[in-house]
Amino acid sequence: MNNKKVFVFGIDGATFDIIIPLIQKGKLPNLARMVQTKAYGNLTSTIPPNSSVAWTSFATGKNAGKHGIYYFRERKANSYERPFISSHSIKSKTIWKILSEYGKKVGVINVPIAYPPEVVNGYMISGLLAPNRKSIFTYPPRLHFELLEKLGDYPLDNEAEIIYHSSGDEISAFQHLIYSNKKVMEATFYLMDKFEWDFFVVVLTLADKVQHIAWKYTIPEFRKQYPELCMKFENMIEVSYSIVDEQLGRLKERLDNNTNLIILSDHGFGSISYQFYVNIWLNKLGLLNLKKYAVMKYRFQESIKTSLKSFLTRFGKKVGMTEIMDKVINIPFLNMNNEKAYTLVDWSRTKAFSSWTNGEEIILINLKGREPEGIVDHDNEYEELRDFIIKRLEEVRGENGEKVVDRAYKREELYSGPYVYLAPDIQFTTMDMSIQPRGKLTGKDILVRPSDFSPALHRMNGIFIIEGEGIKEHFRIEGAHIIDIAPTVLYLLGLPIPNDIDGRVITSCFKEEYLKENAIQRSEHPSSSSIDTEGGKTYTEDEKKQLAEALK
Repeated sequence: MNNKKVFVFGIDGATFDIIIPLIQKGKLPNLARMVQTKAYGNLTSTIPPNSSVAWTSFATGKNAGKHGIYYFRERKANSYERPFISSHSIKSKTIWKILSEYGKKVGVINVPIAYPPEVVNGYMISGLLAPNRKSIFTYPPRLHFELLEKLGDYPLDNEAEIIYHSSGDEISAFQHLIYSNKKVMEATFYLMDKFEWDFFVVVLTLADKVQHIAWKYTIPEFRKQYPELCMKFENMIEVSYSIVDEQLGRLKERLDNNTNLIILSDHGFGSISYQFYVNIWLNKLGLLNLKKYAVMKYRFQESIKTSLKSFLTRFGKKVGMTEIMDKVINIPFLNMNNEKAYTLVDWSRTKAFSSWTNGEEIILINLKGREPEGIVDHDNEYEELRDFIIKRLEEVRGENGEKVVDRAYKREELYSGPYVYLAPDIQFTTMDMSIQPRGKLTGKDILVRPSDFSPALHRMNGIFIIEGEGIKEHFRIEGAHIIDIAPTVLYLLGLPIPNDIDGRVITSCFKEEYLKENAIQRSEHPSSSSIDTEGGKTYTEDEKKQLAEALK
């Protein structure tokens, strides 16, 4: 009987590009010991290296064509709207669901895209995309009030972003991030002590969120322009990693020799070189056209909104009513973001479009029979149009002649499985993953250098560290992918790996004798799920607004 345990310690957004220099400076003692003595290496993320896709691939061991998640938003049948995903959008069983079905006891805390929480053999606390504290974000539902009783408070993952985007207050957001991180670990230790478990996973998002805010302080040009500001804030990233390292040390004190510890991140991080206005680019190609009067109305409204928000901000500071003015600024009229941008498009003259929101490297085709007002034929026209767009994407150049798009893919070139039809028609990657697509529809420029040096962008290089019985020491792991974590966990727990999982056991990190004594088992039973609903139906209108604010 296999009585081993596995603990997964997720550090959202962690990168060795930050960790190794800090270790060389004598920082991060717990991560330093593991990197210097255990098995470690880069962990390749998904394309795109977005938390929604990456954490779902971690949870299922599958590519997006099998789990159905391609971004924080998904297609809505017969509509140009793109509602938020939820756990209901995942078309495959998660590792904690598989383990529960085998009778293993699980604890799952703060993993993104785990709202609403699943019914598991253990405990679950949803992370990113849990809308607010009124929602049922724990399993069992009563666990929320138990946490309030035992810990005094349990903040949700999105609260710091809302603080930051509503006020621009980096200090308050940073304080809340530290506080949230502390409470997540208090909940972890409480549940570890309360019940027996075979598998436990917790994800800390402190480093990710701080890097999004503070990466600019690492950029020489920004440091040159704002030296005093950088002197004040330049250690934000280092402090966030140090806090996570300290929590790791506290965790390791609680783990016994029967437990394998896995440390990982969903992606890496880096700075932005350009912002790429994809819809404006499509407009210049003649593939996307806007309604004449709608554009005039949009530009007028944007001008009024910008002027009014600026006035209210100055007025609030002058009369000492900043909090009240912040609430006024957040009324719907002043924040009609790109959610309804599709109403400005003349669909009778539009063949292709991109996302209305920021951050998606995608092109969608206005296809007959799929989109409400589709005009592109399924057969030759669809393929010819995709070929044309891909060719033109790879010809886009920056101000010095540098390539902007590294590679553009037809969806079937990247993904495989029954849910490829939910994928964008074209997915592209930018050079060094350093160019941020933007959802704006109107404007003159296609490429813009970011004026504020923020936010940072994700990279493909996450981290992977593993220790415990059967694991090599002083070993550098090569070629590990985030989809490999689920089958590796199943293997460690002595369970068969479903035949439809794409990932593989990361055998290179295991000692030869362990592999000989513990053969990899396969199961003919697939880990697909019966869930086939739209995540957008999960949220109320108010909750959708809260999520939009958190994901800015």
